[in-house]
Amino acid sequence: MSARYQPRQRISSPLFNVISDHRLVHKWLYDHPRILHQDISPGNIMWRRTIDGHVCGVLNDFDLSSLRDDPGTSSFQRTGTLPYMAYELLINNKNGQPPKHLYRHDIESVFYVILLLCCRYKVLARPTSSEPMPLNCDKVSSTFDEWYKLGRATLKDKKIGFIMGGSPAVNNGFTAFQPWLDDLHQQFLDGHSAQSSHSLRQTRGKATGAFDEETLQDQVSYSIVLDICSEFAGSPLLVRNDQLEVAV
Repeated sequence: MSARYQPRQRISSPLFNVISDHRLVHKWLYDHPRILHQDISPGNIMWRRTIDGHVCGVLNDFDLSSLRDDPGTSSFQRTGTLPYMAYELLINNKNGQPPKHLYRHDIESVFYVILLLCCRYKVLARPTSSEPMPLNCDKVSSTFDEWYKLGRATLKDKKIGFIMGGSPAVNNGFTAFQPWLDDLHQQFLDGHSAQSSHSLRQTRGKATGAFDEETLQDQVSYSIVLDICSEFAGSPLLVRNDQLEVAV
C-alpha cells in the first residue's frame, strides 16, 4: 500500500519536526542525487505517518527541479511561487535573464513559508491530544497579504524592504517560531548587507577578493540553518540524520 501524504497545514504540534525533516531531505537531495528543488512552497511540504506512528516530513513535487551541475538553462529559469520565491530570483540580471537558482534561494523560500504561515494565521485552539491533528486556524489580516497580489517588480521591492527591515511578530499560537524567524531574518540581512557593501566597493575599485554568492559570505548555509533550527520552544529537535555529507 502506498504512503498517504498530508499537507503541512493539517498538522499541529509536530509541525516543527516536519519542517526539520524537509530541511534534511532537501540537503540530502542536493548533496547526493545533486538535485535542487527550486519550488519550495506550502503545497510541497507534506507529511506522512510511519508504521511506528512517527510523523515524518516529505518534500513533494519535483516538476521544476534541476540538476545542480546542469550547464543548461534549467538552473537559470525562473521557477517557484511568487510569495515564496527568493527576491533575487524576481530580478533579471544585466543580460535580461533570471539569475542562477542557488541552494540559499531554496532556504529563503523555506523562511517565507514559515513567515507567512505564522503572520497570516492565528491558532484558535490547541488540540488536547498529542496526536497530529488539523490546526484550528483562522486567516487574519496581514501586511503580507499583498505579496499574493503583486507583480514581480513590486514584490521584489517589498521583499528587499522586508529583508532590510525588522522581523515582524508572529500571531497567536506561533510564538515558538519567533526565534527561528528572528535568527533566519538576521542571517539574510547580514548576508545581503555584505553583498551590497562588496558591490559598492567593487564599483569604486576597492573590493578585496571575491564575494561568496553561494552563501552570502558564509551568512546563509545549511550548517547555519541547522544550528538555528536545532531546538524548538526550548527543546532539542529530533534529527534523524545530522551528518553533513560533502558531495564529490
